[in-house]
Amino acid sequence: MQMFSMKKWALFAVICLFSFGALCQGNQSVLWKISGKNLTKPSYLFGTIHIVSYKYLDYFPQLKQIIENADRGCFEGTSDSERKIDPNLAKVSFPPLDSVFTTEEYALVDSFFSKTPYGSIKEHNHDASLLGMLQAAHLIKENSDDVPQMSLDEKIIEYMQEDLKKPVFQLDDPNIVMKQVLSYGSPSSIATELVNYIKDSRTSNIDSALNVRLYQSSLTHKLRINEKIPSDNADLLMVFKDAGKRNSLWVPEIIDQMQKGSCFIAVGMGHLQYTTGLIALLKKKGYKLTPVKLDRVQ
Repeated sequence: MQMFSMKKWALFAVICLFSFGALCQGNQSVLWKISGKNLTKPSYLFGTIHIVSYKYLDYFPQLKQIIENADRGCFEGTSDSERKIDPNLAKVSFPPLDSVFTTEEYALVDSFFSKTPYGSIKEHNHDASLLGMLQAAHLIKENSDDVPQMSLDEKIIEYMQEDLKKPVFQLDDPNIVMKQVLSYGSPSSIATELVNYIKDSRTSNIDSALNVRLYQSSLTHKLRINEKIPSDNADLLMVFKDAGKRNSLWVPEIIDQMQKGSCFIAVGMGHLQYTTGLIALLKKKGYKLTPVKLDRVQ
């Protein structure tokens, strides 16, 4: 059950960034071409939504072609993320499921997943990621007619690494991210959020804040690129400040990879936004960033 794997620490971006997506205005492409400043080949920056099915990659053949033409990839995390997590931190971050759910809650969650291709949670009691389970729950509800077992960004990583045999680079230190996750919410609080989400048939705050349908149909979304983070919203300020710190650490790594050849960079859409976002930061470094319009087939 790939979605339950501990490597799903990268879901941090979904919980901590995208819950504020509704505050952004102005539909813009989530794919940007990076050129200039002595780059011999253009690179591309792509904003993902972690609860979108992998199947949408086939609906945008131009995006797939750009990925195929890239020399390498950069992502928040890769398939190696789990092995890089400190064992002591993992014990705190990934407790046994029966220690964070009541008996009734455990039965509810198990029943929910048992009706899907993911199957029972019982066999994953000691090695599951609550964040991965939360993402899986969003995928199930968002794609109720055809539940996928892989998200769009997971598929892109797998496609580049396994199918295209191209090198992929991990931008985040998973231990730093896991500490940030714990600062926002304990495993028990994530477990509570999962239970409440399963119980409630309405869309969650994440779903209502993200226009997933718009993203799926056109790979566009509402972005604020040249604006400062609003100082009158404490939660928004805290979240995007943390995202900005990660972005600042990523920029030198991204530049290094782009100088080695064409790079396809896929990160959570929240990392593209505001003056602390990657678009603004790369522009400040002298690169030209141009939105790329993508046409959907089918």
